[in-house]
Amino acid sequence: MNDPTFVTMPRFVLFRGKDRIRPAITEMNSGTACVAFYAFSDKNFYDAFSVGSSIPLTPYPLVKRFLEEQIAESIDAVHLVIVDADSPTATQLNAVTMTSVLDAQENQASEVQVSHRLTFDPRNDTYLEAPELGLAAQ
Repeated sequence: MNDPTFVTMPRFVLFRGKDRIRPAITEMNSGTACVAFYAFSDKNFYDAFSVGSSIPLTPYPLVKRFLEEQIAESIDAVHLVIVDADSPTATQLNAVTMTSVLDAQENQASEVQVSHRLTFDPRNDTYLEAPELGLAAQ
């Protein structure tokens, strides 16, 4: 995966039944909890991700109300959207804040700036925040 500054605006979120699909993330470098989920800019990306999943997944549009609810449920957490992950066990993930996605939706932007990089830790099957991007606006 490249180290892009911007990613294409996510438009879909994957669910298993009524649950959003999300990665296990170790506490952020700041010591803050993290709420995150996978989202995709188009069908090709979520189809490729689904191939690597052992459970059936259903895409839904990523809408403003969903993002606002995620933020409201955990006000003190870092709120991330993992964009266009290759698989449920991708070695690195690009993430943007939920707030930046809301702003991009409002401004009808086609791209969102990457704020976090997560790296897979195979020792405990979770993601760790990579130090090079660190914490941006939540």
